[in-house]
Amino acid sequence: MAAPKGGSDSGNTSVIVMIIFIVLFLISATFAIIFYVNLETANRRASDASAKLDRMGNSTQITAVEQLAESAGLDNGSTFDKLDAVINFFSESIVGADAVNYSMATAKSTAYARLETLWTKIAEVQGLEIEAAKAAGLAGAAEALVALLNEMASEFTSYQDQVAAQLASDQLSLQKNEEQIALLQAEIDSLGMSVANMKNQTNDNIDDIRGRFESHITSIQKEKDLIVSNTQEYRKQLDAELQEAALLREKTAQMEKFLRDTRQKPTQEVEALDADGTIISVDAREQMVYINLCANDKIYRGLTFSVYDGLDKTVPSSGMGKATIEVVEILDSISRCRIVDNPQGNPVIKGDIIANLIWDANREFVFCLVGDFDFNMDGELDIDGANRIETLITGWGGKVQNFVSVDTDFIVYGNEPADDRAENYNKALDEALRLGVPSFNTQRFFRFIGYSKKQVIN
Repeated sequence: MAAPKGGSDSGNTSVIVMIIFIVLFLISATFAIIFYVNLETANRRASDASAKLDRMGNSTQITAVEQLAESAGLDNGSTFDKLDAVINFFSESIVGADAVNYSMATAKSTAYARLETLWTKIAEVQGLEIEAAKAAGLAGAAEALVALLNEMASEFTSYQDQVAAQLASDQLSLQKNEEQIALLQAEIDSLGMSVANMKNQTNDNIDDIRGRFESHITSIQKEKDLIVSNTQEYRKQLDAELQEAALLREKTAQMEKFLRDTRQKPTQEVEALDADGTIISVDAREQMVYINLCANDKIYRGLTFSVYDGLDKTVPSSGMGKATIEVVEILDSISRCRIVDNPQGNPVIKGDIIANLIWDANREFVFCLVGDFDFNMDGELDIDGANRIETLITGWGGKVQNFVSVDTDFIVYGNEPADDRAENYNKALDEALRLGVPSFNTQRFFRFIGYSKKQVIN
């Protein structure tokens, strides 16, 4: 469009109105392309716009406005008429038929409301919070576009104030401004094509994300169904195993009860109170005796026995004997023993009986050892006391374990430990009581095996 020669007041007014429409168009176009305009920044930068007036546009912009109007089917009237029609067309498309009556704040509020629905859908597809979707949805190119269009909006806001005063004295400025508008419109068209391409690419990305999301959901559902199926199967197996375990516990309880009922009670202690042999002759001068046990009875050199009065024919429950003897020679039909200790002055005579709790010619007794022991009989607990007692038991044909079971024949207990072994100590004693296992403290145990302080010294 050529600049008018001279001009009247009405002509100047028309130019001012058209310039205002141009500004509105650019602001509305900015909303349509990027859905966002920072108007507060534009107001702050109004004071700097005069220095940028030469950049406001050129004749190419006018051509771009006409092309935009033709593409929208609004090609009647002058360039500014077309621009006015295009502004109204896009305003109605974005915020409704009453767009021209909207304030900038109202237009911004309406645009944000429209955008919120789109952000909600994008966030739903991507599985993100709305704020995170908003932050991730702006590419670097879009951010650069926002900065450029913000600058353009600021420049044209300042231009509105400057052109009104400038046109009164210089009609040539209108031509320059129209050229600048044409240039800016060309840039807008170019940016519009870029935004369209970005939109298409975004739609393609959304479709791809949706496809992968649905595929992932399908895969997860299959895994869930498999887990549910396996869980049901495992639950059936567990129920069956729990039932079987309950039956086993019941049978175990019945068996333990049977063993408790059939084995000897602690007060009877039949094995401990039975004699193992007899004194068949005594050599008082040599302090030697002969017993009716021999090599065929599987006795050992160093094996000790307690000697008890032959008239009673049984071992007292205290285990206290009249003497202790030690095997020194094993013969074919008898064995020779030395008298180790005879503290009460009650002489050993022919017919006295002998016994050792550990040794038995026909079976292997099982002992449980718990606690701390004074093996040296000096009143002090020995660090290796339990090990030395275990060596005695295994050396004389017995077996040792550190827990009580239905197979345990005797439990030998020392002092209660002061460390974390105390729990096992008390548990073993309680279990022995429950199962009816005969219990022996250290002193009583030594009496029943004929082991005295002299054996320790020797």
